Amino acid sequence: MISPKLKVFVIFTFFLLATTNSFSQCPTVLNSSQSFCDLDSLLLSDLEATDNGGGLAWFDTPTSTTPLDLSESLINGENYYADNSAGDCGSRQEVTVSILGPPMGLSFQGVCVEQSGDATLADLSLIGNNIQWYLSSTGGTPLNINTVLTDETTYYADQENPSTNCRTSRRAVFVIVGVIPVPVGDSIQSFCIDSNSNLPTVSDLTASGTNNWYPSQSSASPLDPNTILIDGNSYFATTVDSPCESSSRLEVTVEFIFQDMAGEDGILDFCENDTTTYNLFDYLNGTPQPGGT
Repeated sequence: MISPKLKVFVIFTFFLLATTNSFSQCPTVLNSSQSFCDLDSLLLSDLEATDNGGGLAWFDTPTSTTPLDLSESLINGENYYADNSAGDCGSRQEVTVSILGPPMGLSFQGVCVEQSGDATLADLSLIGNNIQWYLSSTGGTPLNINTVLTDETTYYADQENPSTNCRTSRRAVFVIVGVIPVPVGDSIQSFCIDSNSNLPTVSDLTASGTNNWYPSQSSASPLDPNTILIDGNSYFATTVDSPCESSSRLEVTVEFIFQDMAGEDGILDFCENDTTTYNLFDYLNGTPQPGGT
């Protein structure tokens, strides 16, 4: 005959073994944050968990009773919960899914350079991890980052998933290359100044192409074309072909040449047989200065 104490012990041992055995059949998730590329198959069956003998099922909440179909597509940012086939583990292990797409950035990009051949893939701007460039939307060999860009050409970029090393789909970037040479012109530009002259302005400076003029090599704001020039000052020109502007500038120094005042018109009357020698300067009106011709 079994004593009451022994019965309690046997029942407790059986319950403990049954409970331990039940939980030992629950799946194990080693990575609670699982990442994929958008070119992967991206099905629920791609989630990673270890079946410990009780089967493996995925649920959309910690308490839902209906398992998800393994052929369903994964959703970026969604949480999934692993349980055994019976769904009775009690505490389900959570997995967050992230799906990495192509690099982020503008799909139309312009590059401004001063001479043909200066624009390369390194001048294009996208945000991503270990970005590679191609000449086609799929397949092909990655281009060297120093590849010279061709005007009005579409390039394609993908990125690498740092967690799995898979590569994403590609972003198409249409590229325009603007060649904007440094302007050329006389480095010293002279202006004749007299009492009757209006002082020259920035609009009187000359250089090749369409220009912006600046007060220094590094100033950001161009001068108003009506700005009066200052004798001995230097001014700096760029070439402008919107939306591009040359990065280097032509330096021009302004020189004023101050002329003697010629005075105003005068009249000298004399007779045909007059043999007197006259100094024409004496007959100029106004306030003429000597030194003219």
